[in-house]
Amino acid sequence: RIQTHRQTSREFRSIPAKNRPINRIHDLRGGESAQAASLEALGVIGRHNGSGWSAAWNPNGTLLATCGTDKKILVFAGDRKSSDRWKLACTLQGTHSRTVRCLRWSPCGEYLASSSFDGKVAIWRRAAAAAPALSFECFAVLEGHENEVKGVDWSPDGRFMATCSRDRTVWIWDADPKNNVFRVNEVLEGHTQDVKCVRFHPYLPLAASCSYDNTIRIWAQASVPTTDPEAESAHETRWVCTQELTGHNSTVWSISFEVSGQLLLSADAEGKLLVWKRQHQGTESNNINNKNNENYNSTCSQTVQYMLESDLSTLTSTPEKDPAYAVDSALDGTAAIGCGDDAIRIVQRSSKVSEVQHAHSSDVNSVAWNPDRRGLLASVGGDGCVKLWRLCSGDAKKQRGDVAEE
Repeated sequence: RIQTHRQTSREFRSIPAKNRPINRIHDLRGGESAQAASLEALGVIGRHNGSGWSAAWNPNGTLLATCGTDKKILVFAGDRKSSDRWKLACTLQGTHSRTVRCLRWSPCGEYLASSSFDGKVAIWRRAAAAAPALSFECFAVLEGHENEVKGVDWSPDGRFMATCSRDRTVWIWDADPKNNVFRVNEVLEGHTQDVKCVRFHPYLPLAASCSYDNTIRIWAQASVPTTDPEAESAHETRWVCTQELTGHNSTVWSISFEVSGQLLLSADAEGKLLVWKRQHQGTESNNINNKNNENYNSTCSQTVQYMLESDLSTLTSTPEKDPAYAVDSALDGTAAIGCGDDAIRIVQRSSKVSEVQHAHSSDVNSVAWNPDRRGLLASVGGDGCVKLWRLCSGDAKKQRGDVAEE
């Protein structure tokens, strides 16, 4: 049995302002009308035997990992000379005994976390650069959830991991992969149904989770009075629920923070896409709003609140109310939505700028923007296909490269 450890809980290291990604456009906030664009298919680069469930780029956008019901993780490597050339570099298997549901890379890019319906989370380490071929080894398997683990994420400082499960809980783990140490920091309860997804804020000590109970919960690291009479301090650092967002009327399948952390996007089982905007309350709000201040702390995070800013359902939902299974926000704020009617929809500045019907021959379960190559999108679907796309502006010439398929 894994024991939670709270007395020695470490604190989140906030990301200095100078090191945070810059959101160049904030397209979802309104303003000038969005420019017409088209999502061009680059090709199928691989296939899972069964449904594909998750696609994740490493931090510098040179590797793409996908997973599915075949219990495998496929890792694709790109050609440095061409953004259109990708090939299967290695296959990770033999660790999970059931569907691999979610993948996330660590901020340093050396580790890959996979969550599975077998109730486990596996941590994979990339082999030394001197190795003749790209390879990974599984060096840790985390257990404790009572049911399928639906989601996993790393904090931006790499010191924490979060997992969520059908058992209705979110777990926060202390992560020290260099020393092969992962310990349960906190078991967070509050959702009343299956928890579908968990994501960390881009730089604040916050996490968000969404659930079959139609809600989103915001969790923050906070200093609270200790309940241990033998503790040296009267307070201890804990993760607590600071807010419950209730704007959906059906299962919230996916959430995504926009890179500045100002916006949170959420997609649900009726195809609804909601945009939540960060608000500041209390005396710490000016401290948070100062972009040059690097001393973000848990007290600041407790003053952050998200309020519903806009409902983009008219852009993403269908008359049949097909589900929106996945949402991802690019560096420029462009949102990609993977849908249950087999389509991918692209939203900018509160306008739908592109839509690809029949993007897959079944549900689009995951979409992911490349963090380095602007406009490059990966998707996986119920058809098992791993596909790449490029978002082209209206006046750009169509560019179709040769995409290697395995």
